[in-house]
Amino acid sequence: MSNVKYTLLEHILNEGRLEDAIKKYVDKLPEPIVRELSAADPSGNNKYLDWMTRTVIQAPRDKADIIAKIKCFHENVNRLSDNHVKAIYGEEKWVKPNAEAKAVLEDIRKKPKDINAYPSHLWIKPMCEYFEEQKPKNTSRVKLFEDEKWLLVAPLTHQASCSYGAHSNWCVSTTNSSYFGQYMNNGILIFFMDKKGYNPKKKDANIYKFAVHIQYDRPNYEDWGWYSMEDQQIDARLMMNLVPQQLLEIAKKYLEDVLKELGKHTSVDEKELTEKSDFWYRQGSYYFVFPKFENWDPSSMTKVTEYLKKYHNNVAFDLSRYRESGLPYFNIQTSANRLPTIREAALNWNLILNLRDNQTNNVSKSALVNAIITPDRWGGLRNITDHLTPEDKVKLINLYIKMFNEAKITRNTKVRTTELQVGDQIIYRPHGRTWGNGVPLTVARVAEKSLQLSNGQRIARTVTSIKEKVLSTTQVVDDTVKTESRWIRKRII
Repeated sequence: MSNVKYTLLEHILNEGRLEDAIKKYVDKLPEPIVRELSAADPSGNNKYLDWMTRTVIQAPRDKADIIAKIKCFHENVNRLSDNHVKAIYGEEKWVKPNAEAKAVLEDIRKKPKDINAYPSHLWIKPMCEYFEEQKPKNTSRVKLFEDEKWLLVAPLTHQASCSYGAHSNWCVSTTNSSYFGQYMNNGILIFFMDKKGYNPKKKDANIYKFAVHIQYDRPNYEDWGWYSMEDQQIDARLMMNLVPQQLLEIAKKYLEDVLKELGKHTSVDEKELTEKSDFWYRQGSYYFVFPKFENWDPSSMTKVTEYLKKYHNNVAFDLSRYRESGLPYFNIQTSANRLPTIREAALNWNLILNLRDNQTNNVSKSALVNAIITPDRWGGLRNITDHLTPEDKVKLINLYIKMFNEAKITRNTKVRTTELQVGDQIIYRPHGRTWGNGVPLTVARVAEKSLQLSNGQRIARTVTSIKEKVLSTTQVVDDTVKTESRWIRKRII
């Protein structure tokens, strides 16, 4: 009952301070801003609200900084000992403080935990800087365990790897830092040091070392990569019997802590897949994800790869190389207690291209749907569609068609240069080459014995000169009824 009374009194106090501030400063600061400051008050009971309001009135442009400084004050105020106050606000830290500054310093030294002793957020800044400097710096290694026989160290920097890997042949401990970066990119390194072992390279320091690389997506003991000082790989099952089980568990616990710190997930967030993709479906432990992107712009894949990195670091996707080959998608394989494996693939355009009309260069949507729903015609995509519901088939078909039309696939045909006309587009390859990548150019002018291209280049116009003429863009033409999803679904069923 007493807790209820306390909570009620605290709520009344909180609301009272808010209403007092609104009334007190109504002519100087709009009520919405006062309420915003109240919501940002780190005390939870508007203890700092009056001070924050006064300070914002003095420096309205510094509102964000004032909120940040009051949070810093609240986090560190209880750490303010006499020694801290002297180190932060000692008069020797100031260059000839004037009378006003001396009075403020004296007030802060007397009442360092009273926010009203600080005339503005600028006087809190030295405190924030001081306690930031007191924070322990990032270490170059993590000591996981040590007793009379064993020392376990996880290097975090190349320098630490070289230091603790001294007298070994490990590539991560050489002057070339790229090896260390490659190993750390997809896992962790731990050095197991047997302090009572025999070191053939340094007899006065009887320490023998083992290095183990544990990949994020292969955390099981039998998948660890063990290396001797001579950089010879050792069977993981042998090391599981040589190294005490306690040390193996410590190493695995460290991996779990790193994964947690990195925000990695061993299971797939299906709600997020729905938000980040045009379409996805699951088949057992496999997810097939067709990501959102626009106009085949590689930059539109950035957000997709960023959210996939929560599962695995090594996510790369070259959208440009799929434009002419097929509809790109990710295959995510999940497994218990390990990070998912992510691979990229594409549903090729062959089905559409094979249905292309030679006269119009277009494809009828109804003919395409009929081909898709005919088992023998689906070809390499059948292993996907066999597991889809009719509704999901409709989604995939519509996405497949939409992205093909946006890809703007053209078809080339070889013609004599005597057949080319103004406005025709050809693939131009200099120096008479007939292979390799060329540049699409338009015929700008036709003469009796030559053609002038859009870049000013001239080529011979003869019956023996053959060039690749670019035909019109292939498109899937919609010849279905307006309720096409219902029509497609009916056809599928």
